[in-house]
Formats: sequence, C-alpha cells, structure tokens
Amino acid sequence: MSLSAPSSRAAFAALLTALSLIVMLAAGAFATRARQTTWAPPARGHASVIAQGIVIPPDPEAIWRVTSFELDAGQPKIELAADDVLVVDRGALITDEGTGRRALLLPGEASFQPRSVHLADATATGAAFAIELAPNDAPDPEAGTASYAGPAFVPPTGPRDFDLVRDVLEPGESTTVIGQETPVLVLATAGAIDVKATDGTSARFRAGEAGAFSGDVIVTGLGDDASSFVAAVIGQEIVESS
Repeated sequence: MSLSAPSSRAAFAALLTALSLIVMLAAGAFATRARQTTWAPPARGHASVIAQGIVIPPDPEAIWRVTSFELDAGQPKIELAADDVLVVDRGALITDEGTGRRALLLPGEASFQPRSVHLADATATGAAFAIELAPNDAPDPEAGTASYAGPAFVPPTGPRDFDLVRDVLEPGESTTVIGQETPVLVLATAGAIDVKATDGTSARFRAGEAGAFSGDVIVTGLGDDASSFVAAVIGQEIVESS
C-alpha cells in the first residue's frame, strides 16, 4: 500500500526535523568539548611548564607566598603545607609524599605537591623554593625562610589549572607569561630580570626576589650572563564531565 502525497510530505518533514535535531545535538556536544579542551598557553617563546596541577583557590582572599630553603646533606626532613610547588635552584632533593611516590628534583626542576610532603636532601647542598597560593590569614610557614608574601586578592572560584613556567634568558632576551584572572607570581632564580606587566607595573629582581603582577607579564634578562625565573599562573576553571 503506497502513501498518499500529504502523508509522504509529512513523513519527509518529520525525517528532516529528526535529522536537524541530531545535527544540533552533535554540534552542542562538539562545542562543549571545544570549551573544555581549548586552553590558552601560559607563556610565549621558549619558556616551558615544569610543574602543573589542579588547585582550589582559598576563599575569600588569597596571597602568593614564597619560602626559601637551604639544602644540606643529612638535614632533618622538612614537612610542608599542602598545595606547594617545590623548585630546586641548586643542589638536589628527594620528595616523599608518604604514599610510596618519590621523586628526585635537580636544579631547574619542580614538583607540584597536592598534599603534605617530606623533603630530604639527596646528595648535594643547595637551595630550593616553595611557592604557595595561601589563604590571606594563613600562619607563617614553620620551616624555611619566608622570602615573599604578596598583597591579598580575591581569587576565582572552582578547581583551577595551575602551571609553573620556567625560562632561561640571555641578556636582553624576553619571554611573555600570559596572565589570567589571578595575579601572576614571578620569582627570579638566577641572575637578574626586568618584569613589566600590562597593568603598567614593573620591577627588577635579583635571584630570590619575587613579586605579583596583573595581566600579561614580559620578563627580560638583565646583566652580562644568563638569568632564569619561574612564574606561577592560575589558569582556567576545570570543568569535569559528569
């Protein structure tokens, strides 16, 4: 039995409607994936990310804090607070989370530690830094020497991408660190650097000095020898699929 002309047109129209709905749903799913996978790179040039993790910023206010450590073979183990990023400047150390996961960090290497961690110097004397996105009312660290505590700011909410960028710059060479909603922490680890931000602020740092800047940050090497720095960037919100 054949369909009448009106019935055929109605069936064809229903088929087109169904196909359109499928295309719209597929496009929506693709857009969702695109929003979740299109990330802004944290730096331009030959800078590289040496540590990363996911953090939940403190509420309601946060500060950037840097603590320095002198490394000496045979020293007692040091316990740090959660969500520290460890950066080795000179020497070497072993991280031990107490879960069986251990790592050896050498100069220029870093590790994001989402839980309390014990440090033990591996073989050589040297220095290391712990970088922390801390609550504004957090007590002073019990270990190490507090070398920088920045001004308080209201951080974004939700789980966030954390990247620690490092670069080695020849005199006059520059790298741009891409800012997000949270100020960017810049720490000089060797030599001297010039820092300029798109918010109009600027500073010059020698090794061990740090500061926080809003917007994109241009870092330039100073002096006659190569300089190095690290920059902590809190990036986009992490949206996990259900």
